Amino acid sequence: MPEVVPGETNTEAQDSDKLTEVKNLIIDSFDGLTPDVLFSFSGGIGRTNEDSMYRSLPFSVKGELGLVTGGRTRVIATSEIAKALPDLKIVTTSKNRFDDEIPTMASVENTELVARGVDENKLETEEESFSTITQLTEMVKKAVENNWTNVAIVINKYHLPRTQAMYDRLDALVDNSEFQEALKKFKEKTGQVRFICAEDVLSTTHYLFDEYMKRVKQTEAFKETIRAEEQGLRDLESGTYKVTSQSDKPK
Repeated sequence: MPEVVPGETNTEAQDSDKLTEVKNLIIDSFDGLTPDVLFSFSGGIGRTNEDSMYRSLPFSVKGELGLVTGGRTRVIATSEIAKALPDLKIVTTSKNRFDDEIPTMASVENTELVARGVDENKLETEEESFSTITQLTEMVKKAVENNWTNVAIVINKYHLPRTQAMYDRLDALVDNSEFQEALKKFKEKTGQVRFICAEDVLSTTHYLFDEYMKRVKQTEAFKETIRAEEQGLRDLESGTYKVTSQSDKPK
């Protein structure tokens, strides 16, 4: 399976049309408004076989939990959104909770976005989170700190049901008074969060992406990820979801 998303070569006119579609995809999610900020939720990093550099992970490489995440598709989708909305602030997220010696996921993805043409002045890092729920809590806190009310978040489609369910239950899941106050302020400002699936962006901008994803979905590694996501969703819905600390092995 290729390490990069295939089908990136188009004519200039085709690129312009596709970026217009991406722009409309984002703005339509906010009922015609441009979001204040775009968070790219990390799917993990790792060293490649070719060199010792840390990079975001393709669907062919498992992450720290032993599951594939396809985090690289989120980075590529974020870069396409940046082309479509060049003035948009972008926040990359997360660190590795088990090893402080390696680069943060946020810093690695920043480097990749700059390499893909994103203006580094539009980039910001959030390096406190280490799991989906902490990505959500840190997002809320940063939104309140910066007075962002319309927040777009890039994730993968397989990840959407659990992430949405988790966001909807943040007040019950996170027993922290500081966060609860931030969440209250965010909601009082009618804060809107919209999840943007990397697959929806890349199926627009990369003409071979749908075929690529068909192959990914046939792999046992991807099916294992789906099973884990479905179990997490069931746990959330039943009220048995375990929120892990930084030192615990996460779900």
